[in-house]
Amino acid sequence: MIENIGIIVPTYNRHGTLARQLDWLKHIGIQDVVVADGTAQPFPDATRWRHWYRHYPGMSMTQRLKTAAEQIRAPIVTLCPDDDYLCPGGLVRAARLLMEDPGCASAQGRYISIENRRGSLRFGRLYDHAKSFSIDAATPAERLSTWMRSYMHSMYSLRRNDRMLAILRAFPSQVESFNLNELSFAFADAWYGRHFMFQDVLYMARDALVTFAPCPETQDLVRFQANFPERYSRWIQEFTEAFAYNAGAANAGEMKGLWEHAFAMYAEYETLEQRRPMGRLRAIVPPKVKRVLKKLRAVREPDSWIAQTDDFRQVRSHALRFI
Repeated sequence: MIENIGIIVPTYNRHGTLARQLDWLKHIGIQDVVVADGTAQPFPDATRWRHWYRHYPGMSMTQRLKTAAEQIRAPIVTLCPDDDYLCPGGLVRAARLLMEDPGCASAQGRYISIENRRGSLRFGRLYDHAKSFSIDAATPAERLSTWMRSYMHSMYSLRRNDRMLAILRAFPSQVESFNLNELSFAFADAWYGRHFMFQDVLYMARDALVTFAPCPETQDLVRFQANFPERYSRWIQEFTEAFAYNAGAANAGEMKGLWEHAFAMYAEYETLEQRRPMGRLRAIVPPKVKRVLKKLRAVREPDSWIAQTDDFRQVRSHALRFI
């Protein structure tokens, strides 16, 4: 089953973590990989990984994703950041479900965090609110209503190749927004069908200390919409028109209306989160202070069963080699 999975790895200025990522993907038996590197200088080990590595200096993230996706031949595909670990057990479970159930649009499993703290690995819980997260309502509108009331991203889920292409091809090339791109995966998955999140399998270990510099492209979407209304409106217009065409929808106007309905609920959810004590605190703390606090915070251990899995042991063993 693992041979049916393709991985797109976007990377920029992180050749150290990319070396670890490529070694890991080879270790778990992934055969169809496209690395989309936007760094000015090529990867030092590019010759060794020439069958996977593509150098696109100066190309935007959106265009790199589109270009890489066109080269994947596996029937099931996902994205993976250069510093995270996709787990083979979770990949196989999700891929098998997608291949057996036409009504399932995307699938993933449980996440944990991984941190290198002064040469010592620490693992923690991640996305605890999504422990019972699966979307199986009958219509796209109903699925989006459930999804946006307790949002969980699906950007790194497995999905069918043709649907990944339909989503990425719809991304506007002239207006970059990482968070709009992320939200569009959930929107598209809800349009296509059900989303399933396995609760008994480890799917991904994410580097918890990676941060993005604050900029319009990575602002939370409520602020992005308020601060850059023209850019937001242009992005939505272009995406919904292109996705409606790619997905075979009859009416682009209805697609845009569905997005606006979903985003209103998403904005309500985010606003409620920001009004909570921790949300208000995060809103006033400067980014540099946030990064320091993130490194100092206490880590809640993952559920005990996760540490007993073979995937967890493999991730831990592999990560220790690259400290």
